[in-house]
Amino acid sequence: MLPCHFLISPSEPVSRKQTCYPKDAMSLAAKTCWLLLCLTLLLRPQGAVMGEHVITQVPSLVHRTEGQSVTLNCTVRNTSAGATRWSRDTGRGRQPFFNTGGGASDPRVAFILENHLTDKSIRIDNLTLGDSGVYYCDKYRPGPSSEIAIPGPGVTLTVTVRLHSPELQGPSAGRVVVPGSISLNCSVIGPQGTVLSWRKNSNRIREKPKGQLGSVFNLDITAEDISNNITCEASHFNTSKEKTIQLRDHIGRAVLGEDLITQVPSLVTGTEGQSVTLNCTVRDTSAGAARWSRDTGRGRQPFFNTGGGASDPRVSFILDNHLADRSIRIDNLTLGDSGVYYCDKYRPGPSSEIAIPGPGMNLTVAAQPDASPSVQAAVRLAVFVLVTLAVLVLCISLYRARGTLPGGRTREGEEKVTEERDTVF
Repeated sequence: MLPCHFLISPSEPVSRKQTCYPKDAMSLAAKTCWLLLCLTLLLRPQGAVMGEHVITQVPSLVHRTEGQSVTLNCTVRNTSAGATRWSRDTGRGRQPFFNTGGGASDPRVAFILENHLTDKSIRIDNLTLGDSGVYYCDKYRPGPSSEIAIPGPGVTLTVTVRLHSPELQGPSAGRVVVPGSISLNCSVIGPQGTVLSWRKNSNRIREKPKGQLGSVFNLDITAEDISNNITCEASHFNTSKEKTIQLRDHIGRAVLGEDLITQVPSLVTGTEGQSVTLNCTVRDTSAGAARWSRDTGRGRQPFFNTGGGASDPRVSFILDNHLADRSIRIDNLTLGDSGVYYCDKYRPGPSSEIAIPGPGMNLTVAAQPDASPSVQAAVRLAVFVLVTLAVLVLCISLYRARGTLPGGRTREGEEKVTEERDTVF
């Protein structure tokens, strides 16, 4: 054993007052060696000797998901002069990150307690995957020095990708005919362990193994599939996101063909107060009702059906009970009648599922036009003439009733003058 003894307690850190001395007499070289060793121990930075007792960063491991916020704790027990600054190592070495003065280049970062002497914890909002790394809370020497006096132990932050909504793509309208097949492509951005699954309406039809963030689903379709919904669902533990498409929207008339239901013309214009005919020819005369629906901007709503059970008495079939011609007539149009009108073939029975959708017809109802300026002028002139004639007739009637002739002469005076003239002659 080396003959150097320290007057220290095992539980106390080394201080400048503690001494080291050789047990026995030694050579000058040995004494010099022990003297240098003791001076090295005595002159070590206090923080390096005390270690984690001066700066604590608890917990040392933190996990978050992108988009969330995180608090990185730091407690500095040494309140002597010198700034506390944060640095970060994201795999390219330590880089300055945040300092006591709040001069952060990233507006997402802020101290939990501004200007606090011991609590130098920070908060990072709206985390990204690039924020993963080791974060150090260090005590620097006083002044503009860039030397670390007391290094922090560091905290490791791991940011994982969040579960995004799936992207579901299908074929463009006009590319598929019945019977046939379509391919649907679903992809998702999510953490490890994400599960992709497919549903047809509410029934699960396929599930991909964990970790596969893309899936292609091939579906054989018939005319009856036009009313079905296909859903791609992405789930990760208790979180799930899904995307649903309606085959009708993505396939449209191309699936069923324009020869089954025709609505010509596709654009119709009417004027309020007038009548309009919406044509519909159904070439599929199999069992199942033909019903009309309307979308005035709030989604499809029932409008008229084969049995004539319409709630609006202004609507009627052109040919009642005809198998192929399901055209309707709307009387006394209003501006609220504008919209898209669909003539659809439904499944047999009381079903509310569409078997064959119609292409739709857009009806635009215009306001009743005002009279033209020339017509308005003619009307005003006619009214003026009638009023003038009425005034003349009224004046003549008053003259006759009072016995006054034009010029202020009375009828009796006129008769007297006439008698005098007869006497003279």
